[in-house]
Amino acid sequence: MGKCTKRRSALKLAVVLAWIVTAAAPAFGLISYDNSTDIGQFIGANTFYNNGYTGSGAFVANIEAGYVWDGHVTLTNVTTHLPQDTSTKGDFDMHATEVGSAIAGQGSVVQARGIAYSATLWTGAIATSWNSAGTGNYSTSFNISASSFTVPYLAALINGVNGQTADVINSSYTSSAGESGFIAGAGQYQYAVAMDSLINSSGKLVVFSAGNLGPTTNTIGYPASGTNTFDVGALTSDTSSPEYGSIASFSSVSPSDFFVPSDASGSTGKMWTGVRARVDITAPGTNLDLAYYGGATGGNIFGGPTRPDNDLDITNQAGTSFAAPIVAGGAALVVEVGKALYSSDTHATDGRVLKAVLMNSADKPVGWNNGQSLVSNVVTTTQSLDYTYGAGMLNLSKAYAQYTSGTPDISSLTGGSVQSTGWAYGQITHINGGTAKNDYTITGSLAAGSIMNATLDWYSDEKTDANGLNPSFGSFDNLDLRVYLVGASPTLVAQSDSTYNSAEELSFALPSSGSYMVEVLETNYLWNFVSDTTTSYGLAWSVAVPEPTIASVIILGSMTVLIRRRRVAASIGSGLAA
Repeated sequence: MGKCTKRRSALKLAVVLAWIVTAAAPAFGLISYDNSTDIGQFIGANTFYNNGYTGSGAFVANIEAGYVWDGHVTLTNVTTHLPQDTSTKGDFDMHATEVGSAIAGQGSVVQARGIAYSATLWTGAIATSWNSAGTGNYSTSFNISASSFTVPYLAALINGVNGQTADVINSSYTSSAGESGFIAGAGQYQYAVAMDSLINSSGKLVVFSAGNLGPTTNTIGYPASGTNTFDVGALTSDTSSPEYGSIASFSSVSPSDFFVPSDASGSTGKMWTGVRARVDITAPGTNLDLAYYGGATGGNIFGGPTRPDNDLDITNQAGTSFAAPIVAGGAALVVEVGKALYSSDTHATDGRVLKAVLMNSADKPVGWNNGQSLVSNVVTTTQSLDYTYGAGMLNLSKAYAQYTSGTPDISSLTGGSVQSTGWAYGQITHINGGTAKNDYTITGSLAAGSIMNATLDWYSDEKTDANGLNPSFGSFDNLDLRVYLVGASPTLVAQSDSTYNSAEELSFALPSSGSYMVEVLETNYLWNFVSDTTTSYGLAWSVAVPEPTIASVIILGSMTVLIRRRRVAASIGSGLAA
């Protein structure tokens, strides 16, 4: 902990990408390189497809250095180039094209399709120039300015295009660079604060790659280091056992530092070291085959690894840059279901709800550890998420069941009776000098030993002007999550009471049979410069009979995970193709 002075600047900023550039091979589509695994099927997207949902009606924007190439045979659904600042180059780019295909690539061959292959895909560009460094002369970093950064996000999230805003945004880049006096991963930099303000104002889900600077801790740069982004780590690989069952050695991880401002400008404040779990979820991010752009623009401007344009795929790609769009595509599938089944519920596609459902339905890998321990017979964590995996590994089959069965939201914003599986959008109002509580009582009796998973997330309320160019700190509420055994006198059995996170997570075995209640609590704000009194949140919960293969996950202790280290051939940063 210490005092930190913060300065702001409109200077151009170097941003990095992270991926591995390799040679082409005769394969095509979102499949794994070695075993030709259908990634959509592997992560459970087929459950959506089998029920008629392929992303139709969902609008996804991919915003990064350059544009997705809309001339690619699988990317004719790129309908909109988002507005750009006059300083932005606006190039088609190989990396953006790869990422776009993972979200919503189309094709007659199943394996050639992105996760939400019927979604409408928008593309936005923020690079003002490219830097000539990287394997094969492909540029591994680019520059941005405050205006080039803000313009496409403002259009996608707030102003819209022809009256339509994006439902989900993906951004596969990050930066650990910055000015003296800043810590890139602490959420204090202006780009992180600006992103947080736009996400909160819109209520949308914005997915970022965690970065490719692992396995060192505190390596998640901005804008992903803010409080409101949905950060994705990468899993390896199709030849590992289990397949895509452990974190990639390059994937950035927590714990992360956190800056708590003393005023709205953030000119001064306290830096808390290693207190945040900033990865939210993980997905396959290695050995992937993706769409290819070989034109001499974007990252190829210095003579990068160009090939004829009719050679339309690039193979064996790796990075958190590709794990993020897989999650964004999954979120788009949930959005389509929400619009179809819950059209009268404006909260069904809120970013906080989407995030809660995807996190709560994630698989817990062997060794998953969010710091839970027994404290006076109460399962307790002050960490919330696993520092490496976040809530776990993306499982869209479970997400579909979570979102469509049980309790799909309730009319009250402050709690009520619910079934053993479900989700809710809620609001909690601060009580001066007291504790605010919203209770969700599960109907019926639950069996001892059943696995309870509960996830809570919310957004900080940061501020900016109409142009998004002058961000400032607004407020950040400190919510907690608790589970009670309900009887004559409710008994606390589990609590996630982290201080510096914007998500709380519990995964534990119920100690006895009986009725249970999930509770959202609010006691204080970490900062509140705008006299905020109400915080909106997403909540998801599920109860299931434990599977023997995952029982070890529930043991309240730490386990060692052996990770096979892979040599990263090219470092392109912590977001674009990491």
